[in-house]
Amino acid sequence: MEFGSIHFLYFFFPFFFLIYYLLKEKWRNLWLCISSLLFVIYGRGSFAIYFFLITMLTYLGLSNLNHLPKNISKKKITIWIILLEVFIWFFFIKGIKVETLTIYPICYMIVLLSHIETVLDFYKNKRKSPKFFDYILYASCFSKLLFGPVLSYYNMEEEIKMRKIKKDNIIDGCFLFLRGLFQNILLMGMLSMLSAELFMISSSILATWTSIVTTMLQVALFMMSYSNMSLGISKMLGFNFTEETNYPLCLSKMKYFFSSWHYSISNFWDQHLKIKLPFIVQMFFFMILLAICYGFNYSIFLWFLFIGLGILIEEFYLTKKKIHRKLLITIHMIWIVISFSFLVKPNILETLEHLFTAPIWNDEIWYLLSAYFLILFISTCVVFKFGKKITHFLEKISWYPIVRMILYGLCLWLTLIAFISGFHFSIWMFRI
Repeated sequence: MEFGSIHFLYFFFPFFFLIYYLLKEKWRNLWLCISSLLFVIYGRGSFAIYFFLITMLTYLGLSNLNHLPKNISKKKITIWIILLEVFIWFFFIKGIKVETLTIYPICYMIVLLSHIETVLDFYKNKRKSPKFFDYILYASCFSKLLFGPVLSYYNMEEEIKMRKIKKDNIIDGCFLFLRGLFQNILLMGMLSMLSAELFMISSSILATWTSIVTTMLQVALFMMSYSNMSLGISKMLGFNFTEETNYPLCLSKMKYFFSSWHYSISNFWDQHLKIKLPFIVQMFFFMILLAICYGFNYSIFLWFLFIGLGILIEEFYLTKKKIHRKLLITIHMIWIVISFSFLVKPNILETLEHLFTAPIWNDEIWYLLSAYFLILFISTCVVFKFGKKITHFLEKISWYPIVRMILYGLCLWLTLIAFISGFHFSIWMFRI
């Protein structure tokens, strides 16, 4: 089940929160745990098996680490637990056949890293063994299951046992979820339709560049939408998680490109993998990891290699030149936009041909640009910081709450129309 699916929005979401708020505080955790387990079970059966295996392995390991005989090294057992978790992850992830980029490989990785984070936190800080119910609730909490963040059980322990649900948090959570839903269903859905039509028309330079920009917007919207929906649901549940994305295409340096996509994964990497390796070497290992997640997809690998080449040029050449900051950011942006061409057309020669030698335009592309201009404009404002600047401007106006209600009401109305019209896409629909 995904946050943008009909089953979640029409059945799970309203039914769950209606009962959640009607129940007394002492029963809410039980209802959250039962509902989260149903959320896990409903959908891909292999993921449910993977989830229960890795959760029980971690819990049993944590329960017994404090009761080991003196002749058995706690450090060695900790390493063996982590290796077994990685083995289980690799066994299940290699069986996933991914033709397009979806949320599921990310979900598998987040579950793995969350359990490893808990084991390492337990070992380093000499924590107490968690209670069975509390740990199952931590592992299965559906608000962070699909997209994260990657948190140790001990970071959530206090809020699991006692958390306050405030009216302001519920309202802010609703608005955040609605914002993410609008980005995921309407904007990504329309951009998916545009991408599909671009592949059907005869090639032109303008069509190829539009396809590249559309792909870039889809990827960024995917990450931002799931981050907003996850954070919004967490706020409505009473948890306080940090936002996972921060305008990943707005960069001061290209080397920050990866860390801006998913904060908690980047923090995990920096905190626990303290081997002093060059950034490009770390990125190479990260590429291999993602290639494994997505079935050794060569187009993703080429995408990372091209960005890695840009980082090398930046580190060894551009930083030594006295280049104005705005010009440097412009160079970064052009390089990143071109990098997305590998996700659209992995064949390098074909990409170069379509980018530079094809006809400049044709009538079909002009028709598509005029038809989808508003969606492209809104998506660009959302992905970059224009929308945030407009929001900050509106917040200074005294009647901003009314404006916000009208804007989000419009978003909800348009999103419902998207459902009725049947162009809902909750996955990245560009071709790989």
